[in-house]
Amino acid sequence: MKELGMRLKNLREMHGLTQSAAGALIGEPVGNYQNYEYGDSNPSIEQLIIFAKQFHTSIEYITRGKENATVYLIEGISFKERLKELRKKHNLTQQQLAAMLNMKPQNYQKYEYGITVPTIGRIMQLADIFGVTMDDMVGRIKK
Repeated sequence: MKELGMRLKNLREMHGLTQSAAGALIGEPVGNYQNYEYGDSNPSIEQLIIFAKQFHTSIEYITRGKENATVYLIEGISFKERLKELRKKHNLTQQQLAAMLNMKPQNYQKYEYGITVPTIGRIMQLADIFGVTMDDMVGRIKK
């Protein structure tokens, strides 16, 4: 996700932060943050939420480059609650959604139970399945 790294770099520079300061925002050493900018690894969804808040933008913009004029409140519902809510709203069972994601139902259940958090790519898949933005998918509440 080189584009994600380029957007993080542009946002960081627009806000006058060094790479060390950006890493400190998410509790990571500068080397880990640099890997995000270089596209060698991806931040976690929790880290993306921090960046979106700090840079006054959306996760949708950081991850996909899609402008999103919606303003989000800092508080939101948990990812696992939002996932359950959207799955039920679309009348899907855990097994059906796991099949759509090409994964074992037991692994999917770990998302709803809050045992594990999906990767950015998996959250993008879920957002696409449910027809929502990444911000909506992770439970950020619109102002």
